[in-house]
Amino acid sequence: YLKKEHFFPYTHMGQDGERDFRCFTARGIFCGLDVGGWYFEEIDKQIGGAAIQDYIRKIGYGNEIVNADLSAYWMQGALKISPIEQVELLTALYNNQFDFAPENINAIKNSICLFSSESKNFYGKTGTGRVDGQDVNGWFVGLLETAGNTYFFATNIQAAENATGSKASEISLSILSHMGIWKKMLLF
Repeated sequence: YLKKEHFFPYTHMGQDGERDFRCFTARGIFCGLDVGGWYFEEIDKQIGGAAIQDYIRKIGYGNEIVNADLSAYWMQGALKISPIEQVELLTALYNNQFDFAPENINAIKNSICLFSSESKNFYGKTGTGRVDGQDVNGWFVGLLETAGNTYFFATNIQAAENATGSKASEISLSILSHMGIWKKMLLF
């Protein structure tokens, strides 16, 4: 399951310059930076399909179906999860109901931290599913820690086009702001 070797430092020269990527391999849950599918395909090859399937079953991720093709199971493949299941999974991960090493939980949280202050910590991860060149499935999943409570959320939008993780994050932030939980600010 989660082992130190599943956290890989990787440097890639992107359009915005050199960046150091430290990503958690279970990208269906989290990845700190949006590095693209090629990075995860390489990690998945190293881990292997049987270990990935075992891990997905251990944590009860959605319908637990992993394609034989490791390059597609997590984007628009057979593996599916609902927003409610995402929140339940995130809550279980946050409370470490999977008995992961605390340093791994902290590494995940650090990799998706969007904002931190003395009174609030905001964590989130976007995701975009693309089919035939169109963005058809946008996700924003995360949590907001405050002095008095922790709020978990998952927003999923689906459309024939322009359904992106960025748009899902805008919706989430608007809802959290409307509820008085989060003050509107630009995070991305």
